Amino acid sequence: MKISPLDEKEAVEPDLFCIFKGSPFWIEIQRNQYSEQKMQAKINLYEEFFFSDEWKTLHWQPEDRSAIFPSVILITPVRYAVHSELYSHYPSSKHS
Repeated sequence: MKISPLDEKEAVEPDLFCIFKGSPFWIEIQRNQYSEQKMQAKINLYEEFFFSDEWKTLHWQPEDRSAIFPSVILITPVRYAVHSELYSHYPSSKHS
């Protein structure tokens, strides 16, 4: 599922999408270890998509209230030193 107005090679592409108790989630499961640069690029794509406002027109957006940007959950086997002003980091108890 590619969800992006960006170049096809650089699309936001979560593995799963769900709405739980009215809250949308995009979930990415990284089973392989990637470079920190690649993970930072992934975070940057989500930020670009957020600022594009095009997510507000996705078909699952609520009609009776303001559009909601999904929470993005990255499940990875390792901790990455990525940075964003837009996200919170919740490490598992194994890594804390």
